Amino acid sequence: MATSKNLNTTNHLRHMESMATLPSGAGRIPELNAVILGESLASEENDLVFPSNDFSKQALVSSPQKYLEMYTRSIEDPAGFWSDIASEFYWKKKWGQPVCSENLDVTKGNISIEWFKGGITNICYNCLDANIESGNGDKIALYWEGNEPHIDGSLTYRQLLGKVCQLANFLKDSGVRKGDTVIIYLPMIMELPIAMLACARIGAIHSVVFAGYSAESLHQRVMDCKPKTVDNL
Repeated sequence: MATSKNLNTTNHLRHMESMATLPSGAGRIPELNAVILGESLASEENDLVFPSNDFSKQALVSSPQKYLEMYTRSIEDPAGFWSDIASEFYWKKKWGQPVCSENLDVTKGNISIEWFKGGITNICYNCLDANIESGNGDKIALYWEGNEPHIDGSLTYRQLLGKVCQLANFLKDSGVRKGDTVIIYLPMIMELPIAMLACARIGAIHSVVFAGYSAESLHQRVMDCKPKTVDNL
């Protein structure tokens, strides 16, 4: 049975509005199938999937209205908004003030954009170590679904950290240092985010190249990037 749910949205949230109205304005789509997540299983036949109230309460953004409030503040007070968000992360050294500054007007000088100037942190530490320290080490950090049925995998935060550290140490032993560039030439497998996090952990810059690219496309990216190594596990 189809389930409907009304959402109060504005032009700020056009991308979140119901798909019941076609972009061309042709009218409503008849017999739209919707399901409430948590009350019944969703399938490919469901056109819309809405979260249940219990599921929404656990979310960091619990409703479209909450999203709109956050979005509005991010536009009207970007420094305050992003300062509050960033304060939840680990910082080895806090940024100076202001949080952000920019000049996009060539008549007022050189174009410049600065965020969290003077701050020092590690994205990998925030993604993994911080979660383990907060007691989430045995929770699933990464789910992977292969192209074939029943080919999948998962890693807890603790397991993922172990693999990331292993690869990070390999990269350092291979001569990769902070500021060096690494090209990651991998398909959509778990080793891809592991390699990205390993680079972030040691301060290396990574460039992801899809493994389906031609030899010529790969050659162009390698030459442009001038990497210290090409990661192809």
